[in-house]
Amino acid sequence: MIPIPERVIEILESLPRSETDAVFPGLRGREFLGEHALNNAIKRVHEVDLENGGPGFLDPETGRVATAYGMRRAFKAFALEEAGASEHLVKLALSQLDRATVNRAPILVQAVSKRRVLMEQFAKYVLSLDNNSRE
Repeated sequence: MIPIPERVIEILESLPRSETDAVFPGLRGREFLGEHALNNAIKRVHEVDLENGGPGFLDPETGRVATAYGMRRAFKAFALEEAGASEHLVKLALSQLDRATVNRAPILVQAVSKRRVLMEQFAKYVLSLDNNSRE
């Protein structure tokens, strides 16, 4: 189970439907979009933002174009430092627990309601950053 913030649900519902169940289907017959393709999409978003006079999509620590891994790192930093989430909850949210651990105690391990709260907090945080940059 993956709790999804309300704003993300709104965005997903506004997208055109594909022939597969995947939100972001892969190319050339692949069922899902891979991390390499995601990083390429992030680079393209960066380029388009620059073309439109924006600052681009840079990692503030390295000054390089952001990556999928860097976004996971940013979420983890927010969850631990700003939201005060436990390491266990963060690992759950990032799908970093091994399957055996999840299968042993699925209800306790998955902590769906706590993850839902954390994801809503993160969505509000990200949206506040976007609103602050437009002022």
